Amino acid sequence: MDQDARFRIVRACFAHVDVERIFVEHSPRFGYDIVKVIVPDDQLAAALRNGGAHAEQAARESGSNLEVVPASRVRAAERPAERPSGEPDR
Repeated sequence: MDQDARFRIVRACFAHVDVERIFVEHSPRFGYDIVKVIVPDDQLAAALRNGGAHAEQAARESGSNLEVVPASRVRAAERPAERPSGEPDR
């Protein structure tokens, strides 16, 4: 199954929430790819309701490992690290 088909399946399983982004990230720790589904923070509970049934269905139908991530966590990871005051810019 190609990546576009996997993303369509994942989007369909999460049609009840506003998915901001879907991407694949390789996990060197586990040695496989993880499909990350980014949802708004206020919709995280809805995305994971029923004991994560939607995530399990998406993973099963797409044949992917899946992680549902709140948007704030992604934004925090994308922000440049702050330097302590007094350190020069390079």
